[in-house]
Amino acid sequence: MHLRAYIFGGGLSQPKGVFCIKNHAKQLILASVCLAVLAVSVIFAVYFSTTLSAQQCQAYCLENTQRNATVFGVLKDGRYAEKDYIYRIAVNGDAGKAQEIFVFRQKPLGILNFNRYEFVTSSTALDSSANTAGVGCIRFTARNDKNEREIGYTLLYYGVRAESDIAQYEYTLTTREGSNVYRGNVSKADGFWYVKFYNVGAYDLNEVTKAQISDVHFLDSNGNTVAVF
Repeated sequence: MHLRAYIFGGGLSQPKGVFCIKNHAKQLILASVCLAVLAVSVIFAVYFSTTLSAQQCQAYCLENTQRNATVFGVLKDGRYAEKDYIYRIAVNGDAGKAQEIFVFRQKPLGILNFNRYEFVTSSTALDSSANTAGVGCIRFTARNDKNEREIGYTLLYYGVRAESDIAQYEYTLTTREGSNVYRGNVSKADGFWYVKFYNVGAYDLNEVTKAQISDVHFLDSNGNTVAVF
């Protein structure tokens, strides 16, 4: 009777060592959760502090413009899905100064896309002699969707539509097979025109020689040459 009363009365208890193990396990779990939260917080803090929103990209252009531009046309390079390049081209400002462009690249956080960007380059960071007679030119090596540098470089010509009557372009393309001259119409957007070349200098399909672009001529609507690169 005394033994039964002792058992049912809750007199028997677990050893103190069992409680210590359980408490230690809880502390380890809590510490692991805290470290995980801290690590994620640090990652997000670094990501947002080193990237720009679309509004911040615009502010960056306004702060760094050399031709006192207040309006920038936006051109999106849609080759790499969530890692697209964004070009912001000045469409006003001091007409006597060189054409101006700022290049940004969309930068997701892993598989999460917060529409944040990183600055890549700009015309002001390069030799201003690459701009002539109302035509701007910028060249840089892009990265693909795996963050790998392309074999060739991206070449972009551009200009303010109100400052020059650029209608067509002509260029010489040299490959292993020889040289050929091509002509086309410039692409036009709101306030600016542009011509884009991808993988310039990259090896051709036979991986033997490089494809090069030279003697780029820009013509007005009457067919007169306005600028030559």
